[in-house]
Amino acid sequence: MPSQCARLAMLAVIAPAATAYSLIGTSSRSHTVTAQVSAQAPVAVQAPFALTGARMRTRTPAVQMSEPAGGKKKVFVLGGDGFCGWPTALHLSNLGHDVVIIDDLSRRKIDVELGASSLTPISTPEVRVATWKEQTGKDVKYVYMDLQNEYDRFLKLINDEKPDTMVHFAEQRAAPYSMKNGATKRYTIENNMGATHNALCAIVESGLDIHLVHLGTMGVYGYGNSGGEIPEGYIDVMLPGGREKNILHPAYPGSIYHSTKRAAPPF
Repeated sequence: MPSQCARLAMLAVIAPAATAYSLIGTSSRSHTVTAQVSAQAPVAVQAPFALTGARMRTRTPAVQMSEPAGGKKKVFVLGGDGFCGWPTALHLSNLGHDVVIIDDLSRRKIDVELGASSLTPISTPEVRVATWKEQTGKDVKYVYMDLQNEYDRFLKLINDEKPDTMVHFAEQRAAPYSMKNGATKRYTIENNMGATHNALCAIVESGLDIHLVHLGTMGVYGYGNSGGEIPEGYIDVMLPGGREKNILHPAYPGSIYHSTKRAAPPF
């Protein structure tokens, strides 16, 4: 699937041979990796597997993969019903991995709240995973769960399923919504920070060697303020007194949403 989300999934699965983090390989400790995606990049679309089973039967089935590079892994896709989570889940499943989607359908609830609907017809998660099974013969498990408020249940699921990796999309994803009113501001902070914190705490408490991939955004650096290309990671600066220093590129988030995305990596 030609999307930034699918490319992130490629990082999460195929990268062991190309990166020191070995995102899904085994190691002596868990790792957290934040992947930054440009806000100007094309977003992933729901098609073709957002459609109903009847319409899908006119599409060409996905290319089926044999044993994935690095071996078959179990992957939790947190927020797997969303516009990035769903194509990522299908991509990983198509590569041959064992995928579990965890989502509380908050994106759909916000659509109802705002009186909006998707331009692309989106079936229920149950229909989606059943249609994927029909088209490919591959199983994707869906679990309805609120990561912010169901910590004990989430920890039990981790201990039962023993995932190798979690790909974390479980956040309120709209900057305008995060600034709409006091209630949406509080919800964005409580949901985004709470879900991320609970995911990390559960990984530690489980004692399992689980790798977490978190989707970031270039919006944490602001828009149109730097006057140049934002470098990757650290930059060289000149401090008062002529002191040279290598520092992390400063953030300049312009919304509550972007502030939560900025706050997550230090966790």
